[in-house]
Amino acid sequence: MSIDVSDFGAGTRLFQLKAHGLKLAVTDYGAGLVSLVHPDGTDVVLGLENGESYRADTQFMGVIAGRYANRISGSAFFLDGNTWRLPCNDGKNHIHGGSGGFGERIWRSIIDEARNAVRFSLSSPHLDNGYPGRIEVAVTYRIAEDGDLQLTLEARADRTSLVNLAPHGYFDI
Repeated sequence: MSIDVSDFGAGTRLFQLKAHGLKLAVTDYGAGLVSLVHPDGTDVVLGLENGESYRADTQFMGVIAGRYANRISGSAFFLDGNTWRLPCNDGKNHIHGGSGGFGERIWRSIIDEARNAVRFSLSSPHLDNGYPGRIEVAVTYRIAEDGDLQLTLEARADRTSLVNLAPHGYFDI
């Protein structure tokens, strides 16, 4: 088991985890999945070459889409008696957390070599991109003892809010 960290370009870092024949590469940009190489040598994830490519990407390639993954029609939603208006970034709609959403941010990282894991975390303040409530989110990528890739998503809000995190990886299997 090993975890290597390297510069990925454009102010981002690449974390490479190796264990039980798997090779996993993730980046702190959008807490994104870059590569997953099977023990037979096949990379089953479509990824980009460097941080510059991820910053320029418009397809949310491998990143965590959010604060709310998917499309919010009319860029507004009703919650707890209030209508919350969000910035449009898909015509008249709001998609994947809006411009500057979670998939377009650098996440904090903590390496856990004992568990062969990398945990990414992010804080989103009240009214960030129009969403109510402060929210703390975390994503953990881990290669388990049985050789499985484990992905854990967590979110905690300080008030009723809207959250729908989604790993937006493209698998090529």
